[in-house]
Amino acid sequence: MRYFRVLITSCSLFSTLIEGAGLSPHAAFGRSFRCSRKPKLIVLLLFSLLQLSTQISFGQQSEIIVGPNVRVSKARGDLEHNEVLLAADPSDPTRLLGCSMGFSSQLNKLISLAYVSIDGGKSWEFAVSNDTGILSGDPSCTFGTRDSAYFSAIERNETGSQELMVYRSRDGGKTWSPPVKMLGSAPLVDRPYVIVDHSGGRYQRRVYVHGQIQQQTVDGENIGRSIALWRSLDGGATYEGPIVRSGVRPNVFHLANSVVLSDGTLVCLIAELDLQKRNDAYGRQYRKADLQNGILKIIISDDGGESLSPAVKVADMFADWRSGASTIPSLAADHGISEFKDRLYAVWADGRYGRTQILISYSPDKGRTWSKPQLVSDDQPTMGDGPDNFMPVVATNVNGVVGVMWYDRREIHDNFGYYVRFAASLDGGDTWLPSVRVSEAPKTLDRKEGWPVRARVLRGGSGLFSIILSKYEWVSGGHTAGLAADSNGVFHPFWVDNRTGVSQIWTAPVVVSGAVTRNGSADLARLEDISGSVSVELTNCGYEGAKKLVSCNARLKNTSKETFGRPLVLRVLALRSELGESKIANADNLQTGAGAVWDFTKQLKAESLEPNETSDIRQLRFQISNPRPIRQGNYFKFSLVEIEARVLGHKKKAAQ
Repeated sequence: MRYFRVLITSCSLFSTLIEGAGLSPHAAFGRSFRCSRKPKLIVLLLFSLLQLSTQISFGQQSEIIVGPNVRVSKARGDLEHNEVLLAADPSDPTRLLGCSMGFSSQLNKLISLAYVSIDGGKSWEFAVSNDTGILSGDPSCTFGTRDSAYFSAIERNETGSQELMVYRSRDGGKTWSPPVKMLGSAPLVDRPYVIVDHSGGRYQRRVYVHGQIQQQTVDGENIGRSIALWRSLDGGATYEGPIVRSGVRPNVFHLANSVVLSDGTLVCLIAELDLQKRNDAYGRQYRKADLQNGILKIIISDDGGESLSPAVKVADMFADWRSGASTIPSLAADHGISEFKDRLYAVWADGRYGRTQILISYSPDKGRTWSKPQLVSDDQPTMGDGPDNFMPVVATNVNGVVGVMWYDRREIHDNFGYYVRFAASLDGGDTWLPSVRVSEAPKTLDRKEGWPVRARVLRGGSGLFSIILSKYEWVSGGHTAGLAADSNGVFHPFWVDNRTGVSQIWTAPVVVSGAVTRNGSADLARLEDISGSVSVELTNCGYEGAKKLVSCNARLKNTSKETFGRPLVLRVLALRSELGESKIANADNLQTGAGAVWDFTKQLKAESLEPNETSDIRQLRFQISNPRPIRQGNYFKFSLVEIEARVLGHKKKAAQ
């Protein structure tokens, strides 16, 4: 996919910058640059290009419907719950399995536990727990085949050593066998996940567990963090491995979940973060995550867990370590019957815009290449200060709908608590429906209320004891949240909040209506990609301050040797503003944001757009509202409109 970047500004402001670099405005921007006598502006437009047919339907009716909130952890209402995950049985829509960490102030103990639902999330029962060591954490859970289910947790004993425990159920989560101990004398493990192959291929029923381990030399020295993968060939009775891939010291991995594609390929998502660029709540290093400090990657096993491929880069990361939870990404794959089958989706919280927002990137080719990161969170302008959104989770349903849930702070004034929001895409992650609030009450931080306190005793040199008393309940809700779609297509967000006075697990059914189609409609879905064949030219751009209206003349030019027939359409994928809230004012389908369409068919001079020919001009208009103050020194962070779009058309067949 090819993108065109066009920058338009006033002579008095940006020409000075360009000429200072030894370039003329014409040399820097080509024919699209034109000095304007309008008030000063910067309009940033990003364009990418595609194709169409003659009868056009520009959009469809769609809606996100949220059901009532359901308390999952009522059976253990005395425990402070944090760090949750959720799994749905791919063959039975009534079965859901959720897991969490729970802290008991009375026992001063942290355990891992799971809850099961057999009625599609309407009610929940306690299922299993790991509570035999001095503490337990990092739980994971999933469904297997033939009514099997799995629950894993890290258990620490009094000597400080760890075991990775994996429990198995043969009746959908009602009863559980004693755990299999995975580590033995292996090194310490961090944030493991368990998953089962449901592909129906030669690796069907294989169970995989992957996590981060600390490796040592033969002399016992730590040599850095590594990714470890275990596998079970007998449905979880025994495990072999691990196979290991190491990182660059002193980098650390913050692991996401893994997915299995339709051909049995295992894909694991990891965030590799640079410790030397860490920012935290104590002010060490960088206070904000506006510096690239990590890389999002995938590693793949296409041989049933016998080996791991070299990593493939997904995107750069601007991770905000201060929130803790913001650093763990999430991965999903389309397992349905849609045209996006096996498309991969990665989401993460990212601070590149000055605050933490939710980004997504997708791969249409099983992880070989990835799309440009795109914003999913939709609360306010792109750049600058604002509330930090975090803890994203992504899932797909059987119809190919992509759902993203995150912890959102647009309604939280202290930037500590959060509500839960959900957004959906019906076109493979290109555009997103406006997000909706899922949680009926927020997670809050009330400094006047009683807090659960965790007590630790550490022994130092010369027999000295240290006693540490700390607030257990994480403001961020832990390091993970949950989201799954059942086999009927219903999404189930899975989160924690403290509306009862104790941090508990909640869920709600979410139904997304509307057909999944490429490019947002059945007619646009039939088009070819002509991204390298058409350019967009912009002239006479201006800003009317009194009306807060940005306008720009646009035309399409055929830069190829092909001929493109009617119609030609520009479809918006994303619309943002660094100054205020922007809306498209003159789209042909009356939409004002992502999914808006400008039809250039009437601008064609004949029945087609011939090689080296340009269309006539039509105007693009944008309304700006609630503008932010313009500060001295942010001359390049003053873009009024930022667009990502595609031109849709079709190749005209030569006459016989």
